Amino acid sequence: MKSRLSEGYHVQAAGTARLADGTIIGGVRHQIKDEGDGFRFKALVEFPAILPNSIIQNHQYHLACEFRQWLNDIVN
Repeated sequence: MKSRLSEGYHVQAAGTARLADGTIIGGVRHQIKDEGDGFRFKALVEFPAILPNSIIQNHQYHLACEFRQWLNDIVN
């Protein structure tokens, strides 16, 4: 992974995506920090540069849906 924990963020879920043969194909570093009466969440995903933008955009949509549901479950 090339990303690092961002300044001010103290909680993270980070990992490397690998193929079955161990080839690294990306990574993830989701980060959370307290802010005011709530928190700030940063979803960071690393993809190979060769990936088409459509794949990245679809993954952004996936993250938005996934974390919306996660937050909905916490609030309700």
